[in-house]
Formats: sequence, structure tokens, C-alpha cells
Amino acid sequence: MLWLFTAPVLLYGQAPGDKLDYSANTLKAATAPDGERFQKLIDNVVFTQKGTIIYCDSAFFFRSRNALEAFGRVRILNLADSVEITSRRLTYEGNDRMAKLRENVVYRDDSIVLRTEFLDYDMINRSAKYFNGGKIIDNVNTLTSKKGFYNTLTREVTFEEDVVLINPEYTLKSEDLKYDINTKIATITSPSTIVADDGTVLMAEAGSEFQTDRKISEFFVSEIDSRSYIIKGDRISFDDLYKYYEADGAVEMLGKTDNIIIYGDEARFWQNEGITKVYGNVLMKKIVDLDTMYLTADTLMSVDNEETGKYLLAYYNVKIHKVDLQGISDSLSYVVSDSILYFFRDPVLWNEGSQITADSINVELAEDRIDKLNTSSNSFIVSLDSTGQYNQVKGRKMVATFHRNSIDKVDVNGNGESIYFVLDDRTNDLMGMNKILCSNMQIRFEGNQVNTISFYTNPEGVFVPPHEIKEPETRLQGFTWRDGERPSREDVIPDIYKNGRNAAPPSEEEGETVIKTLSVE
Repeated sequence: MLWLFTAPVLLYGQAPGDKLDYSANTLKAATAPDGERFQKLIDNVVFTQKGTIIYCDSAFFFRSRNALEAFGRVRILNLADSVEITSRRLTYEGNDRMAKLRENVVYRDDSIVLRTEFLDYDMINRSAKYFNGGKIIDNVNTLTSKKGFYNTLTREVTFEEDVVLINPEYTLKSEDLKYDINTKIATITSPSTIVADDGTVLMAEAGSEFQTDRKISEFFVSEIDSRSYIIKGDRISFDDLYKYYEADGAVEMLGKTDNIIIYGDEARFWQNEGITKVYGNVLMKKIVDLDTMYLTADTLMSVDNEETGKYLLAYYNVKIHKVDLQGISDSLSYVVSDSILYFFRDPVLWNEGSQITADSINVELAEDRIDKLNTSSNSFIVSLDSTGQYNQVKGRKMVATFHRNSIDKVDVNGNGESIYFVLDDRTNDLMGMNKILCSNMQIRFEGNQVNTISFYTNPEGVFVPPHEIKEPETRLQGFTWRDGERPSREDVIPDIYKNGRNAAPPSEEEGETVIKTLSVE
């Protein structure tokens, strides 16, 4: 039997306790195919249960199980927590206080707006979950994922599968994420990628925190992909307001275009200025002529911006080591565009059996090979010959040209002086000592030994036979032999990298592998 009320009336269920009360303009009694009786409510339908009010255009009410199905403009108000939910359809179990909303679902409270097509809302536990795609918007971020769980008591949302957090400055992508609406902190629970508005890419591992409103965040075992470097560290934090990053613990920087790897304990990165500084156990590696050049210093700074170009600065206590070139200085700069290494303040370089000193020295690289070495002011070259004598050349400026990584010739320009010892070609016995003054000269080497010296512009010289050679006369003014300061590979590489730290550099034999890896970039 079907009962039809044609005039607007208000009807109220009389069940006590948590039973649903209702009102509507029209009420019809009906029976479902399985025999269950229900009531059909039409127009201005309102259900109430404690602090919950449900509005809709029409509904089926199953009194026996205290449940309803609602249609049309469905709206739920939870007066206890200012929650409002709208949708096109609703199934509500009054005994469990479980609402299942479908189609164009919009959840609102005083903190967020959640949009989805499928939402289950537990009014007892005050929690909502979606499982077929959803979007949450607060006053700072927009977050989307396939699945989500929102605890309205703790104001914490758990996102799963294809998670995307869009911030005015960043886009974060992850598979799992927890977001605290009160603190605006996103806790990354799976490896994630963050892309800044300037194109910088950050890789973060589980446990990292992204403070979205303060723009200061901290990541663990993380990675930054900047314009010039890929920067890694055990922990990376960044202040987006000032575009400032900090990396600590096993820091590693991989150059994208110049076959450079930098290690250290700490790194600081100023994005706007394009400046990166590395401190503590600093080590730089550069592939040069299929060999590895190692460099260490107290601090290493990389600069890469449009105004100044790209270069590296190392200071203080600089040491370098390559199989055929070693050196020390107070500070050093490497201009990437010109492939030139500049050594400052008491620099000393060694190539095979030759020692080079000057007020300043620079080394030109061509196709990752040592091409030229230029010195200025108080230039001095000392070569130890096979008899233990020191061949010496000094002048105002010098240009040393290399062939197969060994000195081929040296041009001295200005105030040239030389002492070299003449040996018998057959017996290698000492035949005498040449001491010459000349404005300009050229020294040619063969087998890392002085072979010939050419003198230009009014040379003055004297040949001293062996029996007349006196020790004071065997040294040019300013002569020093500093071979004891010559750094070995062990001297240059900090001990921490010899004891198995994660960032330990590969051995000499791994040089080709490094080249192949970096060339991909």
C-alpha cells in the first residue's frame, strides 16, 4: 500500500536517542523489492540527529535500520565542528553515524575545502576519507591525490598515490604525504620531488619536512638539482623566502657540464646570487686528461650567475694533486668559461722534476689537458737534474708550454737569469756551470730535463768549470727548494674519505667511470 500526502506537511520521527528525526513537504510510504519498507520524502527534506543536520531534495528513509539515502542538493551540517559537506547523493547509516557521499562532493570547515567524487565521513571519529581522487585547498596550498584520510580532530591529512602539493613557490610530488593543517607542515613519508618556481629541483627522502607557510623546510638524504650542480646531503633545509639552502652531512656536488665533483661536511647555497659554499673536509675532483685532479682547501665557493659567469674559489690552505702536477697556495680560482686555474699568495707548483714559484700562477686547460702555465712577478723555475744539481731560471714573467702533460718549453720575458749545469752526453759527468743574464730567453726540456737554452737581447754569461764552482755561486737570488711541501695524493684527500664515508671519492682507476656518469648530464 502506498500513502501519498499532497499538501505540505511536517513529519517527525518519534524514535528516542540517536534515531533520525525528519521533515519534508511530501511523504510516501513504499516497499523495496526485497520487502523492506521505507518512506520516500520529497521537497525541503531535513534530517536531524544530535548536532547533525542533513538537507536534500528527496530521500528514502529506512526506519528499521535508522538509515537513509538522499538525492539532489545534499548538504550536511555538523554544528559541533562547523563542518559542511555538499554532494549529489548520500547514504547515511544513523546507528554508526557514517555518511557516504557521492558526486560533486565538497567538504568545508574553517580550515580547508576538500573536493572529490567519493567521500566517506565518520561523524563519531570525526574523520573523512576519499579513495578515487580528491583535492584539498587551504589558505596556502592545494593538494591532490588518489586517496586521502582527514582527521578533523587533529587536523592532519594523509595522502596516498600520485600526491601533488602546489604552493605559490613550489610543486611537490610524492606517493605518500602527511599534511598538518594547523602548522602547514608537510611530512614526506616516501621519496619526493620538489620543483621550485625557478626550476630548481629538490629530491627528498622519507622523514623530510616541508614547512609550507614559513617557507623553511628540512629534508633528509636529499638532493638539489640546480642550474650548475646536483647537490646531495644527509639533511637539506631551505628558506624559500630568501632562496637559501643548507646541506649537512656527506655533502656531494656533481657538476653538470664540467666534470667536477665536490665533497664536504656542509654546503650553503644562495639561489638568487648563484653562490654555493662548501666547508669541512672539502675535496674537489676534476677529470683532466683521463686522470683525476684532486683539490682540497678550508672552503670552496662556486659562483654561477649572469653578471660574473661561472667560477670556483678555494681558500685557504689550498693543495692540489694530479699524477703529473702538484701544487700549494693560499687561495685559488677556476674560471670555468676559460678553463683557467689561478693560484694566489705564495703559490708553488711541481711538474715531474720541476718546481715553479711566482707571486701568482695560472694554468690553462685545453680539452681537459694542461696546455700552458703562466707566471708573473718573481717567477722562478728549478729543475733537479740526474746528478743532483739544481738548474734554475728566473725572470719577471714566464710562459710554460706543455706536451703530453710535461713541460716542453719555457719562455722568459724580462729580467731573465739562469744557472744550468752542463753534463757530458756519454758519461753524464759534470762539465761545468753556465750562468747567464738576459732580458728574454727560451728553455727547452726533454725527458723532464733542461735540453737547450736560447738567449735573446744582449745576453751576458760566464761558464764555470767544475773545479771552480763554489756553492754560493750555484744559487740564484731567491732560490728555495720546497720539495718537502709537495703534496701527495694522501696529503690532499681528507682522512674521512679514506675510512668509508658514503661520499668517499673513487680511486684513480675509476676516473673513466666518473667521466661517463657526468657526461650524461
